[in-house]
Amino acid sequence: LLKRMPLVGDSLTELAAGKGQQIIEARRDEFLQLLAQHLATLEEAAVRKDYFQTPEGFDLLVKALDEARKTRSKEKRDIYARILRGAIVDFEQGRYSAEEYLYLISDLTLKELRVARSLYKAPRSMLREEAWQSWRNKVCCETVIDKADLSMILSRISSFGLIESVVAGIDEENGFWVNVGDPGDAGFYRVTPSFEKLMKFSELEQ
Repeated sequence: LLKRMPLVGDSLTELAAGKGQQIIEARRDEFLQLLAQHLATLEEAAVRKDYFQTPEGFDLLVKALDEARKTRSKEKRDIYARILRGAIVDFEQGRYSAEEYLYLISDLTLKELRVARSLYKAPRSMLREEAWQSWRNKVCCETVIDKADLSMILSRISSFGLIESVVAGIDEENGFWVNVGDPGDAGFYRVTPSFEKLMKFSELEQ
């Protein structure tokens, strides 16, 4: 049967021969290297040195290792490592939800993460129509997606609570009218306080 499906058959043969395990091990090793780099900055800090021996730390490490082997993206593996670092720093204070962050990132695609981060870094003037359209054109170009897909991605990111749509009316904080653009347009979005918290926790806000 596999001979009749060379594209699939060859891949399965390579997996059976150990190629798949090599890929998994390479991804795991890269993740551990990234984690080591982030943890190296904590050597002199007053943090829980045995964090990964605690039930919470062990579960997070296992989950991160599992997710790291599933993705071909170094970017996502780096975020997983940052979340583990943040969990160690925040262990005593308990201000953040590292486990929820880990699950959240694993559910988002790389393009969704890039769009979300781009929106996070955008200025507040993005709520003006001209600036919003300029950002849409820029992010579509940078992430190689069309505007129809961007609308879908924005809606999906919103469903995770990272961004929220802006309804028509007066923005009291910035002092100007905002609107939702042309009929059928996705409208304006802005990041939520929860997303800002996640970005600061993982040190991705730069």
